[in-house]
Amino acid sequence: MFTHALVYFCVLAAVFIVIAVYQTYLGQMLQIRWRRWLTDHYLAEWLGDRAYFHLELGRQRADNPDQRIANDLQLFVDGTLTLGLGLLSSVVALASFAAILWNLSGSLELSVSDAHVVIPGYMLWAALLYALAGTWLTHRIGGPLIALNFDQQRFEADFASRSYGCARTPSRSRCIAESTPRERRCAIALAPSSRTGGRS
Repeated sequence: MFTHALVYFCVLAAVFIVIAVYQTYLGQMLQIRWRRWLTDHYLAEWLGDRAYFHLELGRQRADNPDQRIANDLQLFVDGTLTLGLGLLSSVVALASFAAILWNLSGSLELSVSDAHVVIPGYMLWAALLYALAGTWLTHRIGGPLIALNFDQQRFEADFASRSYGCARTPSRSRCIAESTPRERRCAIALAPSSRTGGRS
């Protein structure tokens, strides 16, 4: 009996491991292919019809479009897959445990004044109310983080764009070394970036 149960457990564990590995593999493959397709699409839109040139002439200039395409698409694909798969998992879990909670909880009888109220499956309704309260609280707390997250992406794109010029500092080392400390800092900080469209 024990040996049979042990073999059964090993088979279930092996099946679970295989499913988990394939789930990770398929998720990463989908992420890579989706991000590759989006990158090709948005690069074609940015470089087509001289859109990059018209963006520089507008009143509201684009904020490091090359860096933002790479970073925003990565965040979009990661976030969409995470939320989508999480929603699917939550729906499956809800459908699985709803019947269990309904059968286990039974009915709750409440007496309010002269009224007699019977709530069938009260544990299910309590779980739903708890989930709704947690969702509302998360929305209220996380709402202001949207603007902060946007600023973080913009600052990181600025830093990555300026780091391109800093990486080219050795090719301009003599010019920078002969300048004053203030000019040296400006020469590195104001290196050609995707925002100015400069290339040296």
